[in-house]
Amino acid sequence: MHIITRKRLNELAEKYPDTRSALAYWYSNHLQVVEFFNTPF
Repeated sequence: MHIITRKRLNELAEKYPDTRSALAYWYSNHLQVVEFFNTPF
């Protein structure tokens, strides 16, 4: 498993500004998935 930190995403967005909105979208979806799986059933 690879851990992708917010810091690394920000560094990538600084290096490649065109990716900023796509990375922000991916990260927000990632947080929703994490929240879903951490919710007890």
